[in-house]
Amino acid sequence: MIKKKQKGINPRVQWTKFVIVTLLYLAFLYWVGSWWGLLVLPFIYDVYISKKINWQWWKDAEGPTRFIMGWVDAIVFALVAVYFINLFFFQNFVIPSSSLEKSLLTGDYLFVSKLSYGPRIPQTPLTMPLTQHTMPVLNIKSYIEVPHWDYRRVKGLGNVQLNDIVVFNYPSGDSLVNEQRWAAATIIKWFTRMVSSFTTRLTRP
Repeated sequence: MIKKKQKGINPRVQWTKFVIVTLLYLAFLYWVGSWWGLLVLPFIYDVYISKKINWQWWKDAEGPTRFIMGWVDAIVFALVAVYFINLFFFQNFVIPSSSLEKSLLTGDYLFVSKLSYGPRIPQTPLTMPLTQHTMPVLNIKSYIEVPHWDYRRVKGLGNVQLNDIVVFNYPSGDSLVNEQRWAAATIIKWFTRMVSSFTTRLTRP
């Protein structure tokens, strides 16, 4: 069946598609700064040129197999495309707090461009698509912590400007007020007040 399909394919068209897709893919790898993606090039070559693997074998099947695999193929392609777009290009967010109520309200939806300041490479790449941090209903983590990569951000197309509305990850450990920090801050404030009061008494005539 594969040989029959290859007879009706124009080699020039396939080579043109292969060259265009390969150049775009190499440009993407250069932008991301990771050359591990070169391992995918043999598969791209097979899709367009050699066709040793029958990637769409289910189209030759009969009965419910073709119907079911058609839907599975469409759903998997949609999930991968959405995950890829959300990861590197655009993503929707919901405003969780009232810090910008003069311009944006709690619950408003934002369509955020990640190309402006550069997308962040996921530290936990194995995650469930179309989820943020927690699985709905189950209320568990939507990602697996292994493998865990170091923090790295891809170069963006612009810089942060005054009055820009920026979506950022919650600064865990920076803005949290835990018991130790609260105690230390209380002691510092108490000591500062004591020194200020003592200094005021000494300077009075």
